[in-house]
Amino acid sequence: MRALPTALLLLLLTSCSSDPESTEVRVKLSPPDDTSCIGVSGFELEVTVGNGQPTKSTSMRSRPVLARDDCDLQTPVSLQDVDLDAPVLIVLRGFDGARRQRVQGMLQIARLRDAGTQSLTVKGVDSSPLQVVAIDRSTVLKSEPISSVTSLELSGQSGASFAVDAKSAGAWFAVGEPWAAAISPPFATPLAAGDDITVRATLTKGASSAHCVLQNKGDYLLAVVQ
Repeated sequence: MRALPTALLLLLLTSCSSDPESTEVRVKLSPPDDTSCIGVSGFELEVTVGNGQPTKSTSMRSRPVLARDDCDLQTPVSLQDVDLDAPVLIVLRGFDGARRQRVQGMLQIARLRDAGTQSLTVKGVDSSPLQVVAIDRSTVLKSEPISSVTSLELSGQSGASFAVDAKSAGAWFAVGEPWAAAISPPFATPLAAGDDITVRATLTKGASSAHCVLQNKGDYLLAVVQ
């Protein structure tokens, strides 16, 4: 076999050693001790490789977090065209169905090539846990698709209410059933199991509402249509 010319061989070696690569980093979240992750519908990730510009991505869930040990990413962090010898900074923020930030965390990796599976500690962003209400919207909407909802409102017996604009909440609002969000600002009188609430969905054409009773599910309240 004839040897490659020296100039061509050097070019090939240089190209192979300098080409950026793709990799995945599996990030295991260490959930907070309190209920701040309950209701989280997905996570926003801000990844900075070396001295580069941060890139943002989202990791949406198939359904909200409804158990403390379920506060985790469902997909690995995928990085394209990166220097595997560079350090990495990952900033994570978790949002509920009303697009309210509930948790956050930060992870620094000294050398991406050695990343493997990393553990990231998640903490709540509120000084005190908020009440979370979960609603199976399909029972309220009946045959109407979730995409037709422009706003969702919960009204209590005292007349206090909590409303969410679906467009402002964006992808977080559309995560699967049951929809869940922290009540903020909180009702004047905290909600409790057995309370009656009215759930009203304003649609692109018309509205749909249902009378519900709250059930205590431990870390959250579930609105059950009566």
